[in-house]
Amino acid sequence: MRGSQHLQLNSAISLMQSTGADVGGFGGDAPTPELFIRWVQLGVTHSRFCIHSAPSETHGNAKLNVPWMYPEALPIVREQIKWRYFVLPFL
Repeated sequence: MRGSQHLQLNSAISLMQSTGADVGGFGGDAPTPELFIRWVQLGVTHSRFCIHSAPSETHGNAKLNVPWMYPEALPIVREQIKWRYFVLPFL
């Protein structure tokens, strides 16, 4: 997530379309609930919004990143996804 926003801004300046980070991280450990929420809040503003990962032992991640992975965070994730669909025509 650290370099995601810089990458998105530079891609937009370069007229690249449909770019975005893999929300939750593609490889590595599963994010904490707080980090996952923040990542979703950032990801919904990108032209490509995708929550997925590589749940394999080679990537060190045995957990699949899905919107319902943290039940306590689900209402916030759901609200952010609804907001994305509301503003999608403007993006």
